[in-house]
Amino acid sequence: MGVTLASLVNGGWRITPYVIASIYDHASMKRYLRSNEATEKRHVLDPALGVKIRRELFADWLLEEDDMVVFSREHVHVQPEKELSRYFMQELFVGLAPAKQPKLLLMMAIEQDHLLPMPGEKNTEKEALEQMGKELLAVLAKMPQPEGLSEKPPEKSQENLRQFFISKRLNFRNAPGKTNEPIPVMPQMRGMSLRKGLQQIDQYKLKVRVNGSGRIVAQYPLPGQPLLGVDECIITLDSK
Repeated sequence: MGVTLASLVNGGWRITPYVIASIYDHASMKRYLRSNEATEKRHVLDPALGVKIRRELFADWLLEEDDMVVFSREHVHVQPEKELSRYFMQELFVGLAPAKQPKLLLMMAIEQDHLLPMPGEKNTEKEALEQMGKELLAVLAKMPQPEGLSEKPPEKSQENLRQFFISKRLNFRNAPGKTNEPIPVMPQMRGMSLRKGLQQIDQYKLKVRVNGSGRIVAQYPLPGQPLLGVDECIITLDSK
């Protein structure tokens, strides 16, 4: 999504966005810098078409006086399951700054599988996410670019690590009637016959789409992937 948006914003030039400039490995005490080849510039659209698409793309976006362009959407899906219903709530925020020649791209996506209490204020969750994104983008746009990086960063903060685990525990929620029930994951089926593979996933009540014949050579979802919210499985077979 980030690469696509960057290509449209840049008038048809594919400039791969990057998040970080380097990574420091505490074990080896070595810093790995970002490769310049990761942000190569390639022409993927006709310039006139790129400008036209950009204008149409931004037509429904909110152009801010703070020299940024923002977009936000929310989606709620309800899937009935016997006595209970499964909820999927998704929110997306995309912001660009500066508005005319963007250098910063900020994307935030939230997905929840449980209902939350209705807020007492008039602002919806979408408006809250949008406000948070605009404030964060404004701060990032004003930050000066670092002149250089230190060879060795400060030591890890144990307090930050402790706060992270506490916040993870506080955010944990149990589904109604399912106390501490583990989330099922996709089993490994590659190399199996179709019959044996179907036996592996029969308990998850997934819709199965089969391509080809022979033994299983590919599967989706991938092995180990959580099946929360997944209702379909694609199996590819090959006789060779």
